[in-house]
This record gives sequence, structure tokens and C-alpha cells, in this order.
Amino acid sequence: GALGSGGGERFSRAFATNHRVELTGLAPNTKYYFEVVVSDVQGAQAFDAYYSFTTPGAPDPPSGP
Repeated sequence: GALGSGGGERFSRAFATNHRVELTGLAPNTKYYFEVVVSDVQGAQAFDAYYSFTTPGAPDPPSGP
């Protein structure tokens, strides 16, 4: 799906930290889009970039005897 327009200043990756987000309920074989926005202690926001990923296809059903 389409994302809203982003803007702001790019931040230095030298200050980046690692973050992990667990997503559940995603459809198989579907492309998802997201953007990264960070803020500093003063509340100023910086736009990084848009990213995407595709979930793997559904697993094959178990085979019968």
C-alpha cells in the first residue's frame, strides 16, 4: 500500500541504535512497506527512509499417508 509523504532531515547512522519489532498476523507472500522516523530528546524528528519486505509463502500442507 501507499505511504504518506515523509520529510525532515536525515540523521547520521553513527548515532543509530538497534531496534527490534515483532509483527504478527501478516499475510503470506505479501509485500509490506514501512518508514523509520526517529526523534531526539528535544522531540525533533528525523525521517530516515522507506523500506519494504515480503513475507514468505504459506507452508505446504502436511502430506497424508
